[in-house]
Amino acid sequence: MKLMKQASMVVGLWLMIATTAQAALLVNISTPKTTGSRAIVGLELENTFNQKIESVRAVMFLLNDQGKVVGQDARWIIGGSKDKPALAPAGKAKYNFVITTNKPFTIPTKCG
Repeated sequence: MKLMKQASMVVGLWLMIATTAQAALLVNISTPKTTGSRAIVGLELENTFNQKIESVRAVMFLLNDQGKVVGQDARWIIGGSKDKPALAPAGKAKYNFVITTNKPFTIPTKCG
């Protein structure tokens, strides 16, 4: 019983440490633009953490006006390959996320 109590205290301490360490990647998402069967969504990223951010993988879903998923994609936008470097502290980056779909969709006038 004593070993179990010590183990739970260690786990509790680990969770507290994990929740007090914070990194912030601010993401500003622009209104999607449509071109044929593609939607282009601009992302502006800002690292407000005091260390570089090594990698970020983004997943984006394209919804139609009924809220159904008509397209989706996932890709590395920071790191993950040599052509996408880490984001330095206080660094900013822009990325265009392109989603292709073969289903018709419309971009609502109000996103979010």
